[in-house]
Amino acid sequence: MKTLKCVALAAALLASASSAHAAMKAYQTSGLWSANAGTANDGTPMCSMSIQDKERAAFIKWQAGSENLFVQVYKSSWNIPIGTTMPMTIQFDRAEPFKGTATSIPGGNGQMIEVSLKNEEGSTIPRSFMEEFASAVKMYFIFPGGNETLWSAPMEGSRIIAGSFAKCVIDYSKYATPKTQPHKGGGGGGATQPHNSTPAEPVAPPPLSGSAKRNDI
Repeated sequence: MKTLKCVALAAALLASASSAHAAMKAYQTSGLWSANAGTANDGTPMCSMSIQDKERAAFIKWQAGSENLFVQVYKSSWNIPIGTTMPMTIQFDRAEPFKGTATSIPGGNGQMIEVSLKNEEGSTIPRSFMEEFASAVKMYFIFPGGNETLWSAPMEGSRIIAGSFAKCVIDYSKYATPKTQPHKGGGGGGATQPHNSTPAEPVAPPPLSGSAKRNDI
């Protein structure tokens, strides 16, 4: 079983954060998915992939200096006390599901939950997740602890978006604060390739500018 690790992060309600959206720009769309790039509210470079409709949204994010992907899901009708935890499953087609615990995050007004995906050794972001994201026909969000029905997201264009997201991660990794060592001869090394099957010419993310809340697309 693949696992998701829960992490709570400060986030703003999607519907009320329009003034901050300018800092996270959608630089490519394919199907119903978008690849976005910009900065978090502390100025840290951030990349994301997103899909949304009138009442629901899903965000898959990476922030420079992090070793995880953050997955957030939002629904306007939810009313979940902050800090509440619940089981959540993410599955691509009939592949082995990613299972874990989601948390209602501060600043989400009870309408947004979040989990994080652990990275795999030698990879900046979870490689298996990105490979499945790129090749899947459907992505499912399952909430076994409540009465929310299964969400099904179409994945047309996901390979293109995954490639552009991977390029954003590579380009923005160089802006991460370097890890220091208290002795000479410490570790280090450059950023690793996070995805094996990027498009031949993925679109480059826009230059960094402005600021945005971490949960903004």
